Amino acid sequence: MMDPATFDRVRFRREWPRNPELNPVESLAWRADSLRGLRFNLVGVVLLETVPPWGRLVARHEWLVRYVPRLRQCVVESPVPWGRPLLEADPRFDLGRHLHRVRLPWPGTRRQLLDHAQALGNGPFDPFRPPWESVLIEGLEGGGAAYVCKMHHTLADGIGAGQLLALLHDGTPGEPELPAPPETRDTRENGLTRSVRASSALVSSLWDGRGGSSRRPDPGVRDLARTLLSMARMTVWPEVPSLPLFRSRSHTSRFELLDLPRARLRAAGAEAGGTANDALLAALAGGVERYHRRCHSPVRRIPGMFPLSLRRPQDPPGGNLVGAAHVMLPGWGHSPSERIRIVHRQVATILRGATFDALDLLLHPVSALPAAAVRAVAAMLFTGVDVLASSFPGASLPLYLAGAPVTAIHPFPPQVRTAVCTAMLSYRDRAQLGLTLDTGAITDPGLFMTCLGESIAELLDLAPPGGSASARTT
Repeated sequence: MMDPATFDRVRFRREWPRNPELNPVESLAWRADSLRGLRFNLVGVVLLETVPPWGRLVARHEWLVRYVPRLRQCVVESPVPWGRPLLEADPRFDLGRHLHRVRLPWPGTRRQLLDHAQALGNGPFDPFRPPWESVLIEGLEGGGAAYVCKMHHTLADGIGAGQLLALLHDGTPGEPELPAPPETRDTRENGLTRSVRASSALVSSLWDGRGGSSRRPDPGVRDLARTLLSMARMTVWPEVPSLPLFRSRSHTSRFELLDLPRARLRAAGAEAGGTANDALLAALAGGVERYHRRCHSPVRRIPGMFPLSLRRPQDPPGGNLVGAAHVMLPGWGHSPSERIRIVHRQVATILRGATFDALDLLLHPVSALPAAAVRAVAAMLFTGVDVLASSFPGASLPLYLAGAPVTAIHPFPPQVRTAVCTAMLSYRDRAQLGLTLDTGAITDPGLFMTCLGESIAELLDLAPPGGSASARTT
């Protein structure tokens, strides 16, 4: 998400990826979606002060789907056993199948809203239609409304999804002047031709290790083995197994949200020598540790993972440009400040390391293999990970959706065989979190949220005096 006033819509239209083939991350997300405990659906919940005019909201979406061709494309498998999935324009695209309007039953509580959003997020997409869906939910307490957007990871990563939502939002409540959409052109190719090209790309990636990039091999076999082992530990094998209480996984998730003072979170991280992201990971570790201790199963180390943005300044907006790395979060026996320092050291080591883009390197050759092989790799990637945390840039100015003031934006990350997945997005002076909890791993979500709230309050107390340390939850 970014301020509409600074978003370059012309550049977005010109540079939105038109490659008819999914990239490695998108291919893995599409093919692994059927595995137990894996659901690569991104969900965003935008809370609105008032109910926006339905006609104006529909008109904005009609413009958006013409402006961003990817929103009218379906994912189709390659007609041959190798190669990545392909994109095809949906010849029967109907906006009415993607944009809906519902009303919550009385009294329209926040929990009712989250239950509706999680039911939407837990459901699969129609494989024969573009993988996105949005719902305007009315009937909330106080006369407000919510806009819930669900999209598959093949469309965008967290930052890319924010860029798409930025196109819907405005910086003023007035009617915006929208640029003309690009001319619609059918750029589809013969499926077999594209599969042959994909196979050539596979051969190239196997030859040089990264989809056509030229990298000099390491000078010695020992260095090469060390690098490969480091890549495997970062992406496939966590150092410790899943925690005792979190070993079960399901195919359903529960949504929870948190609303924190952004400046105080950042100050708490800085006080301990870290960042706001380090503080978030440390707070999650503290919540997981408290939950296990309350259940008489204390833990010392917690296997976690955090996404790594591979975006460069010259990369176009949208799409998936993301990696991931394992991290060992500190559990019992550490204070909040110690947890922040431990997390900060680990993250800094990964960001400086030679295997920063290990997942990207791994998936280039793997993603073009037959679908069964890709699913097997996906199962290994996310096995044994208990906590995943990510954060995205947000907006510092007020936003409006079809004229309705936006009061909060909560991103809910996909369920990827992880007990606790959380994403943080900043909006104005708040840090707003969405938590996706695996119902098979966390059997008492009320207790878990209590433990997490205590951990966050303890961590926010590290910040110098001068602000509230309150955290609003459901």
